[in-house]
Amino acid sequence: MIFETLSRLESVFALGNQSTTWRQQALLEDAEHNLTPLEFQLVSGTLCERFANAQAALQSLLLTRLLANEAPARYVRQPVAPDVTLFHDPDQDRAKKCIVFAFCGRAQRLMIPTGVFLQLLPRKGVDVVILKDQHGSHFVQGCGEYAADFSQLVTRLARDLKPDRYKSVYCYGTSLGGFVALRCGLLFGTRSISVGGRFPWHVQRLLEGKTLPAFDLLCACKASDAAEFVCVHGGLEADVKAVDHLATMFPVTRVHIQEPGHNVIFKMWKEGTLRQFYREQFGFDPVVAGKL
Repeated sequence: MIFETLSRLESVFALGNQSTTWRQQALLEDAEHNLTPLEFQLVSGTLCERFANAQAALQSLLLTRLLANEAPARYVRQPVAPDVTLFHDPDQDRAKKCIVFAFCGRAQRLMIPTGVFLQLLPRKGVDVVILKDQHGSHFVQGCGEYAADFSQLVTRLARDLKPDRYKSVYCYGTSLGGFVALRCGLLFGTRSISVGGRFPWHVQRLLEGKTLPAFDLLCACKASDAAEFVCVHGGLEADVKAVDHLATMFPVTRVHIQEPGHNVIFKMWKEGTLRQFYREQFGFDPVVAGKL
């Protein structure tokens, strides 16, 4: 991953004025999204050594700004499958850490570049499994070649990642992956956090010919007071209505962010509260009521 990314970037920057700015920026954003913080620092450092204009191009990236003031989180990438990746610190005992199963949205990210997400976490206390659904089907078709449906996906995650060996387990998802995280948390029996999540039942999917199972785990027949659901949302009507409906069946802790749109994660990033949000949601700090 790191060598392929560096090679592509070097090829584009080597063209000089023949390379369009948008092409350089697109590849840099791709690096910010796909590389760990340490990998990103190594790649950006090499670019700056070789190309005079690289430093200016890098300044627009969120991860560049973060790493200007702090050391990169030394996460190690461990591919489990093409759309399932474990990021961890192998030097830390997993029995003293939590594991977060993170379900991406339609853009294959968590509303923010993956490198930024990893950098903002307490690395020594968190392992992260990032999952992508290339079909955009709310993971009902599983996860690429790794699992054929959602039930198989959860079964394989339990078998391959062994969450029972961790101190605690969290399921986390944004946008399309938000309510997927709740379903996974329901099956794992653990705390789950949805950011901007919704149900998959809307007319556009039917018009596109996308079939979805008639049965949904998030239904009244599966209602349980033991469910520990946290739903984070802004003021977008569709997001609010989805949580309203969910709350008729399950106990839900709502976190309302003062943001009229869908991407509340970026709003917290701009306000400087995102790192603390992650610390609170993943059990490192107590949640302060009304703080967000």
